[in-house]
Amino acid sequence: MNDLWNRWYNKTPVLFEIVKQLRGRETCFMRGSSDTERAIIVRCLKCHKVVFLKNNFYNWGFFKDKLNVYRSIGLFYGMPMFSYNPVKKKQEQAKFLEESEKYVVGYDLVADFDAHNVSIAKAHNDAKEYKKLLEQYKVPYAVIFSNSGFHFEIEHKFLVEFEPDPLKLCSRIKTLMENFKKFYFLDTLDTGIYGSPRQQWRVAYSCDPKTLRVCYPLNDQQFDNFSLKMVKVQNIGDVKNRGLLTRTYGLDTVRLTRNTTKFLKEAII
Repeated sequence: MNDLWNRWYNKTPVLFEIVKQLRGRETCFMRGSSDTERAIIVRCLKCHKVVFLKNNFYNWGFFKDKLNVYRSIGLFYGMPMFSYNPVKKKQEQAKFLEESEKYVVGYDLVADFDAHNVSIAKAHNDAKEYKKLLEQYKVPYAVIFSNSGFHFEIEHKFLVEFEPDPLKLCSRIKTLMENFKKFYFLDTLDTGIYGSPRQQWRVAYSCDPKTLRVCYPLNDQQFDNFSLKMVKVQNIGDVKNRGLLTRTYGLDTVRLTRNTTKFLKEAII
């Protein structure tokens, strides 16, 4: 099983698809705690090129400790590089924590329908309702299996008309999504992820070392007929240039931005 996981992260197309999502993001390697393992969190990584991702893999024990890849929901510009020396990096992290907001230039609208405490079918049903609403307004979105549910991503560039200030946007989205969950009775929508641009978000095309499930962007047919079998690493084909499969309906950025603004003002408020 470990061979399958290791081989996945040694595929060049996989690494390129992952790196596309890490540009301008704080990257994090993480493992939760269990009865036999301690939690590991390695934050403040810059992995905007494949060579940097590989260097961080090997420097921070990614393969040895069997970690997962996450990225910030917020977009950062001018974020500093961090040392590979643990002592120096700790000091640099403390400084970045104090100054991080000044680097924030964008914030995505994400939604996590999580099946940690319920069946995957329940999360899928809630995700269907959200997807239907996004398509009704023709909002540009991608839907990705998250290892324990379904992630939706709406890129920051489509949100600037609604709220150009990314820090204010972060705060507004927190309130909006909390209200949205109550209004539409979407029990599996995790609203604990909102409130900070540094909040970590599982990266598409990453593979969980325990379940061997890939965080896989789904097209409409795959979403409608979803099964856990289809996202097992051994069942994933070539991902070269596959991307996130964002739905754009043949519309340009201006129209999609207007649709997103209308969705946020009408469907969520």
